[in-house]
Amino acid sequence: IDGLEEAERESARPGTSQHQLGSAVDFGSITDDFAETEMGQWIYENAADYGWSLSFPKGYEDVTGYRWECWHFRYIGKTACEFQNKWFCGVQQYMLEFIDAWKKA
Repeated sequence: IDGLEEAERESARPGTSQHQLGSAVDFGSITDDFAETEMGQWIYENAADYGWSLSFPKGYEDVTGYRWECWHFRYIGKTACEFQNKWFCGVQQYMLEFIDAWKKA
């Protein structure tokens, strides 16, 4: 048993999932090896052209609160993807936190 902390790295609490909001999709299989497949590579290279952003990138668990999910993409639109990639190293969470802080300022 991994406990609550581990469980929260794996799945969102009720009412907070990007899937439940209708803004996310899991492309392909929900296993780490998806990143190495032909389909996974194509999605990484082209998703932003269609407005899709990887929600939980590898190495950013401390930022996103979730472990890497190479299959989990959120639709944010092409313009937001361009903005995110230009100013936030392609990390969706950084962009979202910036926008939230900007709105509050």
